Amino acid sequence: MERYRPIIEAHIRRREARHNALMVMRALTQAIYTLIEVRGQSQERTTTYTVFTVMDLLPVVTGLSSDQCERATRKLQEIGLIHKSSGALPTRTRVTSRDAQGNQVERQVYKGGTWTTTSFVNAETGVRTEARVCAGTWVAVVLRPAPGLTARVIAHELPPCPRDLTADRKCGRTAWQAQQEARQEVRESLLLSGDKFDIAPLLRWSLPEEEKKSLGTEDSRTSLFADATTPQELVWSLSRIVSTHPQHRREAVQEGAAALVEVLRDEGWEKHYYRVLWRATEAEFQGIPAFAQLAFALERTLVANRELYLHRPGAWLARQLEECGWMTAVGRPTI
Repeated sequence: MERYRPIIEAHIRRREARHNALMVMRALTQAIYTLIEVRGQSQERTTTYTVFTVMDLLPVVTGLSSDQCERATRKLQEIGLIHKSSGALPTRTRVTSRDAQGNQVERQVYKGGTWTTTSFVNAETGVRTEARVCAGTWVAVVLRPAPGLTARVIAHELPPCPRDLTADRKCGRTAWQAQQEARQEVRESLLLSGDKFDIAPLLRWSLPEEEKKSLGTEDSRTSLFADATTPQELVWSLSRIVSTHPQHRREAVQEGAAALVEVLRDEGWEKHYYRVLWRATEAEFQGIPAFAQLAFALERTLVANRELYLHRPGAWLARQLEECGWMTAVGRPTI
């Protein structure tokens, strides 16, 4: 989110509007990184990602009102961080019909994308009619903002609409039903804090049924450092924390700090290693290559600890980082 914050603050002046835009952006990026993880795709070089979702469910996920979500997404699209589209193209032909008062109404017909034919039953007359409606939205989100880079949904590259509206209504899987259930349940304060969201509703139509059980849950995670068989491999695998899903990044930093305490035999200094790794992660998102220098300093600390039996390896590491200028470039963690 630190990539988006300066861009949003530069374009949105009102504090509440900035807060809402950041909330919506956080929910969308969390959903996308979860989707990338579940699909087994690589996120290291992904600059923009397009996902199919139902934007009416953003209020259910973020806790904001529908109007707040609509204004936030409209502003984010103006900035260029996201782009919404039904993936359809309007045809040149126009259909003329009559409204309830008998007046002729001319409307444009859309073809392809998420526009699909579905049937409705009139509640008063009981007559079943068919209509072309939009089943959802394709949303492109910029994951790595850069000058001149704007989100764009490329309609001709999109797959067929993954949602069957008629089947959804028969089994009650509709956005309206999800909104009603959200109003009835008691929401946890954690989900409204902006740190984490229950993004399953946004991905309800993005994944096959068998994959929806592993939407970035704790049970589906494996250790980042499971394949590190030596202390040196562990040190160089610490940079994987940067590519961790935002929802699990704090746990990854804690895991890395615990691993360093065990490797360096430095009991009681886990908080120090946690702060060092956290500052390195923040620096990487600011464009500072912090993990490379940290790895070199950790290797020197490993050698010194093996040869000199250091009493406090954490203090030795801090001195190494101070001497190479890492502390000045990245920021001094509180020891």
